[in-house]
Amino acid sequence: MAFQIRNLFLVLCLATAFVACKEDLAADCEANKICTEQYVSIVVRFESETGAAVNVGNYTAKNLRTGKVLMEGEDARTDVTGTYVVTADNQLKLFSESGDEVEVSGTNVATGDTKTAIFKIKGGKCNCHVEKISGPEKIVFLP
Repeated sequence: MAFQIRNLFLVLCLATAFVACKEDLAADCEANKICTEQYVSIVVRFESETGAAVNVGNYTAKNLRTGKVLMEGEDARTDVTGTYVVTADNQLKLFSESGDEVEVSGTNVATGDTKTAIFKIKGGKCNCHVEKISGPEKIVFLP
């Protein structure tokens, strides 16, 4: 009997939390907003002046509003040479809805030169996906 009461209590707690969360979202966001199931990643490519892909070391992508490092090192590397993740949908709530500046930096492992670029990315709990407002598609290392 105690086991059934405990299970009933747990179900009621979970149902209450779900309804409260849903009401909170509906109160702050568009009630009938529909999001796609796609997964969005924002990436940047590091290149030489001839367009050749450049692998970088010391890669970081940092939200300047919060000071939080979003991506760094090998965790940001993609399967495409010279291409690195700036952020993705799993970090949606780390951004403001109006957009935050993100500083992206990487060091050319061959030359030791470091390049930095600023992106503006928006997210927040009412957006479905991260979205790049501004920022380069590629960062070019000049000789």
